[in-house]
Amino acid sequence: MTTSPTPKTLDVLLVEDERATAEALCAVLEARGHRVQVCGSAEEAASQPEADVVVTDVRLVEASGLELLADLRRRGQRSRAVVMTGLPSFETCREALHLGASEVLAKPFKIEELVAAVEGDARDLAPARTLQPTRVALSDATPALVARRLAAFALEVGAPLSARARLASAAAEIVQNCLDHAFDEAGEDIVLEAWLDGSSILARISDEGRGFDVVSEDLAGASSAFDGGLARACSLVEDLQLDTRPGRGTRVTLRVFAASSRFDNELDDLSDEDFFAPGEASRVLETLGEPGGHEADQLPAHLAVCVGRLLAGPDPRSILRNTLGS
Repeated sequence: MTTSPTPKTLDVLLVEDERATAEALCAVLEARGHRVQVCGSAEEAASQPEADVVVTDVRLVEASGLELLADLRRRGQRSRAVVMTGLPSFETCREALHLGASEVLAKPFKIEELVAAVEGDARDLAPARTLQPTRVALSDATPALVARRLAAFALEVGAPLSARARLASAAAEIVQNCLDHAFDEAGEDIVLEAWLDGSSILARISDEGRGFDVVSEDLAGASSAFDGGLARACSLVEDLQLDTRPGRGTRVTLRVFAASSRFDNELDDLSDEDFFAPGEASRVLETLGEPGGHEADQLPAHLAVCVGRLLAGPDPRSILRNTLGS
């Protein structure tokens, strides 16, 4: 494992009922300079002081790791959470994300992935780079064009496949909204830019169109990925900030954590598609599990992560909290 400098010492609560696994993970984290408290059950973990990071297996004796996170959240604890599972599924991903987990690691995982998830560092990314502001003419092909440019930038800076897919899919949804709502007539431009910020990629899509009132009943009530392109974009990324005023255009900033992957296994990548084009995500959701429709095990890993995010849906409070100048 690469022994890069540790940014700071963290208090880590490690919840794992397999003793050998717990001892091995504890040794790695302590070697990085962190203080680690190991617990073998959710009940024992719930009695510990609040930690900087909680690392928990899903399958535990009696209460599960997800039940533990729910209990900690009810108590007001806001520790960063990393979930480990030997049986990754859409349902596990969805529930873990709802509970605020920043990473879901599928066993077996690389030690480097655990360290990156705990520390939130970006040592596996390339040195800081930016995609300089670029004007893009709106056209029917613009969502795919912007998505490809962002996916290429994310690939260049070393982001994993799932992060590239989520960022590109969210950007495609935002640009489609520009096409549908921002302008009275064709011929206008949008501005695309992207940059690295620590372990995250930020992308900003701006237009000079009509702008709109985001504090609307429809947006405030968004609770599912079926509630429109903005809801789907919010589901796919770690953070979405929206700055819009009637008559003054709209600026959307997307943030995707890119230091390590979730459910990535590029050797098993069966698709040439890096992202969902507008409309495709809805069709996948509508046919998932239906006779003759999409099956979970038929999706490549990076798109499966997107579907897990979409099933979790957006947090409407987050949309409104991060909206400026409504």
